[in-house]
Amino acid sequence: MLTPVGFARSSGDGAGRRSPAVALVWPSRTTVVLGVIAAIACGCAVSAGQYSPLALALVGGAAAAALLLSGAPTGGASPRTWAFAAVIAAVGNLSPGLLPYPTPGGPSALTTSAGAVSVALSLALAASVAAVILGPAPGLRRGGLAVAVAADMGLIALGWHWGHSGVDMFSMTQGGAAALLHGHDPYLALFPEQTPPLAHVAYGYGPGLLLLTAPGRVLGDVRSAGLAALVALIAGVAVLARRHGGPEAAWRCLAVLLALPLLAHLVDSAFPEVYPAAAVAGWLVLRRRHPRWAVAVLGLGLATVPTAAPLLVLPWIWWRRTRREISWAAGVALGLCLPFALWTGVSRFVSATVLLYLRLSSVPWDLTLNGLVWHLSGHWLPGWVGVAVGGGALLAMAGFGRRRWRSALDLGATLMLAAVLVAKFAGLGAYFLTVTGFVLVLALTPPLAGPAGRGAEPGSAPLERPATPG
Repeated sequence: MLTPVGFARSSGDGAGRRSPAVALVWPSRTTVVLGVIAAIACGCAVSAGQYSPLALALVGGAAAAALLLSGAPTGGASPRTWAFAAVIAAVGNLSPGLLPYPTPGGPSALTTSAGAVSVALSLALAASVAAVILGPAPGLRRGGLAVAVAADMGLIALGWHWGHSGVDMFSMTQGGAAALLHGHDPYLALFPEQTPPLAHVAYGYGPGLLLLTAPGRVLGDVRSAGLAALVALIAGVAVLARRHGGPEAAWRCLAVLLALPLLAHLVDSAFPEVYPAAAVAGWLVLRRRHPRWAVAVLGLGLATVPTAAPLLVLPWIWWRRTRREISWAAGVALGLCLPFALWTGVSRFVSATVLLYLRLSSVPWDLTLNGLVWHLSGHWLPGWVGVAVGGGALLAMAGFGRRRWRSALDLGATLMLAAVLVAKFAGLGAYFLTVTGFVLVLALTPPLAGPAGRGAEPGSAPLERPATPG
């Protein structure tokens, strides 16, 4: 029986035997992950990360595939499958150039001329990522990579007005970094907030974000620091993919990451989640040879926003050495918070960074099931639903049999996607972190499926040895 490209035959027939009946054909896990990435990316691009029925259908379909096919056969995907997923994701960049933003008071729609430029850049990006994956010669691949980077930079530049933005996250990070540079307590200042019921709030992010964005504020715009963090993330993914799958895997992962339509919105709106995403990738790159630096990088990332925690839950549970590293990183994050808490006052610091998010209301424009329920009934999901879904998914995944690094991140990203969908509110940054988790899964997947991919990754020492996890 022929198996379609990117799909793996069910093992139900037994090794070395063929059933006379039609065998079940399942997509390989790599194919599933590529489809999930493309669906989330396009869903977020449809309405700039905000609620719409089509966007929720795409993201919900991705969550269903990630959950229901979590036991898909271990296997790779053909270059055509990789290219198809990357091109679909890149085509999602067309949405901001063609559709208005859905929320009154949010970023204005692109002008006609800017929209035409956006379409041209998006098409160039789609063609270039396909060349990166399918190019028969290294020169063609390098040229495609250069075009893809230039197209992404152009899309980012379309929505970037140096030192100015109407997004509340930018106002908070820009103002907080400026206060710190002038010797003032950032947590005593008030910033405009677009999420009801509060019109103004104190600085709501961790001190790690202040330290990382301060150099960008010196240059005049904190988003320059976010762009640098994005570059670090892309470099980290490339290093991991090359280390665990060779040059071919590095080209493919680079193409998928550069194709994401989330990148321009992420940088232009100053979403803080790019920093913990880069920190997780940096930790994975450094932990083999420079474990102390790896812990410091992860700790600094955790001190920005704690949104990346679901990606780290299963590694913390499964392996003793990793548990120590993540615990030390959490200690580093708390150590960075302590001086600011003493400066501001512990109660005010906790109120600004933790209790603030309990006081904010759900909003109907969030891309969540909460938004869907509100549009259908005018009511919100009960708070216990999110706790039940997250807790149930965690309990189910903690006992997962094959304890490999890519499985830990795969299940962690799936857990995070489920949690985001039932959350009280969720932004584009949370979905970007979810997609980053799935991209890291691709980077840690060896080029060959089956027994060769078990235990140590081909061509490198494993991140964690399953036989001796401690």
